[in-house]
Amino acid sequence: MAGANFAYLRNWLLTALLVIGVISVINLLVDPYRVFGIVVLDGFNSVKVRAQQRGLLSKSYTLARIKPKSVILGNSRSEVGFDPSHSAWPTDARPVYNFALPGVGLSTHARQLEDAFRTTQIKTVVLGLEFLDFTFDAGKLKLANDAIPTPGTAPSRGWTKRMADYVESLLSLDTLGDSIRTVLGQHNPFATRITALGFNPLLDYIPIARELGYRALFNQKDRDNARAYVRSGKDIFVPGTRDSPDFDTLRKLLARCRSENVTLYLIIYPYHAHTMELFRAAGLWDAFEHWKRRVAQIVDEEALMSGSAQSFPLWDFSGYNPATIEEVPAPGDLLSDMRWYWEAGHFKKELGDLVLDKVLGHRDSQRKALQDFGTLLTAANVEAHLAHIRSERERYAMGHEAEVDRLNQVVEESRKKE
Repeated sequence: MAGANFAYLRNWLLTALLVIGVISVINLLVDPYRVFGIVVLDGFNSVKVRAQQRGLLSKSYTLARIKPKSVILGNSRSEVGFDPSHSAWPTDARPVYNFALPGVGLSTHARQLEDAFRTTQIKTVVLGLEFLDFTFDAGKLKLANDAIPTPGTAPSRGWTKRMADYVESLLSLDTLGDSIRTVLGQHNPFATRITALGFNPLLDYIPIARELGYRALFNQKDRDNARAYVRSGKDIFVPGTRDSPDFDTLRKLLARCRSENVTLYLIIYPYHAHTMELFRAAGLWDAFEHWKRRVAQIVDEEALMSGSAQSFPLWDFSGYNPATIEEVPAPGDLLSDMRWYWEAGHFKKELGDLVLDKVLGHRDSQRKALQDFGTLLTAANVEAHLAHIRSERERYAMGHEAEVDRLNQVVEESRKKE
């Protein structure tokens, strides 16, 4: 009897080890999150259709493996808009890695930058700045103040954390499910994906736009944005009374780049006119202008610390220009395509290419620059720039009365639900 029990336990253990071994080998070879990078085969695992689900894990290990000379930081606007393979990047700044992550703010960007500094010799950083990251939240104070460790004291990715990542990436049944989805998704041209350089081309939006039309995508994003902006209006920083802790985080981040002799480009995103109108309708317009003033002031002050007014170029692509006022197709129009935007929250690579051309001083005969697109912002010209945007806004509103009224109504509906 004892022998039978021993044989049963032995067989059970061997079966369990075999199953664990098979799962580990599958996850290691398919590598759905690019943690290991051992095998990359077209038609098998080269398209990582589930990497976005584990963005920080995937991008941290990929960055450590390729050791880029330049990184792109920001939220999902940066991830889907700024191509690390774009021709504007100088040869000595390559390889470039898109380290942007959806839904994260400036404190996270600062910690990501520390990860990059520990991993490789960074020469250039492009950072997308999000206005709503700078809302006031007392709970963020300690996180913001501690966001950037003292140079040289930041702990490396500890072995316990790495081991936990490896175990999860090898043994987890969730990972096995993602491995299977990865293999099955190799021949789907519209599958969600993160490229080997961290870029999300948002190809999964193409069939959605064809099926529903761009107007449906914009309407949904407008409603989502309106709800977020109405809520943010209750917690927006108020100059002279309370301030966002992220202004201090920004100052520390600039100083950190100065200490590492890094070229840092700051970008205010090319918000679509719908987004700008929602800012206004939600009562955020004045705060948006004050935010630009403060950022320009901080950038100028930190630049003086290094003896150069151009140490941290701050580019503003927001406003009402030929790209941001792109017309949205009418309801029911399933044939018209949009050149610059997927919806009001995300601009396409084509527009991101023009942003990088401007920021990096690149000219390409295949791409025509847009008039009045991109202003190098300083404390000296910010007031004139803001006045120009107000003037362009009035012109836009007069030519788009129905659209502006609809966006006002969207905000009012959001207020009623709060």
